[in-house]
Amino acid sequence: MKEIRNSLLLAKQLLFSRYKFDVFDFSIKNSILITLQILKYYFEKPNFIKKGDFLLFNIDYPKEYMHQESIKYNITVGVSYCQKPLNCPSGRFNDKCNPKPLSVCKNCTVNQIREHAINNNLRFIIITTSFEFARLHLKMTKNSLRGHKTLYIVSVCPYILNISKLFSFILGVKLISIPLIKEGCNSSKEFLSAEKGYKAQKTEYMRTAHNAFLKTITRFGKSNKYLK
Repeated sequence: MKEIRNSLLLAKQLLFSRYKFDVFDFSIKNSILITLQILKYYFEKPNFIKKGDFLLFNIDYPKEYMHQESIKYNITVGVSYCQKPLNCPSGRFNDKCNPKPLSVCKNCTVNQIREHAINNNLRFIIITTSFEFARLHLKMTKNSLRGHKTLYIVSVCPYILNISKLFSFILGVKLISIPLIKEGCNSSKEFLSAEKGYKAQKTEYMRTAHNAFLKTITRFGKSNKYLK
């Protein structure tokens, strides 16, 4: 029942968002596959696999995680906007990261991840809302659930990961995620506020997780290039 409530919460948000027509178009084109994915989800009950600092979702472990050289992924590295410093020169509720010669930028983990992803020839995004993330995913997969290998290395709140499991599975999203432990969302009220840009705190993960994040970007970046 809890997963159904979570799915209905996201569905309601999508239906009242400015992307409702895109959602409708995608649903019609992929109605059979969506139905099959829903049935598969409830029969297989996919869950997160914890490996060190990471949570893996919808990933064939260890094949797709340890032997990624044999699989050509479309890889995107992403962080949540709420990881930005409160005094970020680029603002917070947006997907911008334009570093300035300031200490706040030099010490910013978002900026460090951005630079590392770009240096490893991987796409980098700042996730503002779950709907923007879904829109990007559909754009990269050309609104299809067939034949794509799209992988995201991201840092997001555990709450959002949990409530979006069904939708992520339907869309074929493969996640390597570092949970944001400090100041993350813990309720639907906090989540909906954050989706509108109201997030007064800066979310963070463990410092050791930051180093693991950078190493994972390097490892996957060696054999993959993002698709524009």
